[in-house]
Amino acid sequence: MKRLFSLTVPVFILVSCSGAQTPPADVLQKTSLATQTLMSARFDGSAQFSRMPSPLGGLVNGSLSFQGVMRDAGKQLDFLMAVDVNPPENEAEKINATLQLIVAGEDEVYMKVDALSASAGAGPAFPLMNELQNKWWRIPSTDGANSATAVTADPEFLRIQSETVDVIKDHGYQTVNGRKSHHYDVVINKDKLAEYLHEVSKRRGQEQQITEIHASLADTDMTGEMWIDAETYHIHRINWHLVPTGGTEGTDTLFTINLYEHNKDVSIQPPQRSEPFPADLMLLDASFDSDQQPVFLE
Repeated sequence: MKRLFSLTVPVFILVSCSGAQTPPADVLQKTSLATQTLMSARFDGSAQFSRMPSPLGGLVNGSLSFQGVMRDAGKQLDFLMAVDVNPPENEAEKINATLQLIVAGEDEVYMKVDALSASAGAGPAFPLMNELQNKWWRIPSTDGANSATAVTADPEFLRIQSETVDVIKDHGYQTVNGRKSHHYDVVINKDKLAEYLHEVSKRRGQEQQITEIHASLADTDMTGEMWIDAETYHIHRINWHLVPTGGTEGTDTLFTINLYEHNKDVSIQPPQRSEPFPADLMLLDASFDSDQQPVFLE
């Protein structure tokens, strides 16, 4: 189940001023500061992924699309997501779902399944998931006993985009969302990312060793593009391509997110009624796959 959400959430962009072109390093630094004070933004995006081997066995292709709004630099989220999972070797394992997720606070994560279609061979959890439809469910906190399966949005996500990348090509200015924007080709700097995630884990009281983080990143190449507002330094768009390099295992992912209507007056509220997420489904989800993805994808 976590796999359906771990690709959610939410990737972003960079900027520059009029006159002489601002060096990319300065743009990224200003973007980091702008991200930390971002009041709100609307967003939409999509992803396509191919995983081998999958928790269901064999190759799995899939796609997702999402749209919503964020507040407080991503600490609060309200978005809809449509997920399609298609194992080409077995038509009986198809899964289609439409979900709504609300992150009202660090320990306030809610989910509602609006529609679900799962074939008989989709796995032991999915027949039980029919019971989830049309109700709001509270998802356990990452501080809970089963943190491996907790569904959370990472408020560090936007900062990661500007603080752990290296610019490999500067395309100059382009217009995005009607705004003059810097356009860069970028690559994740794994040393910077490992240091960043190590500091984040310490702040959360769940410290991970840098060597462990490096190991989790070693078998994936991460390249992309970023568009950053030349005046406000808000991110407008990000594309990422994650390619497994460890042989026949891993997930090849293409991911795009667009951000717009920055710093508008929006409100995100928890649902008036909700129930604790069923423990049986959390346990089944944990049995699917114990692999850990980098934090910026979770």
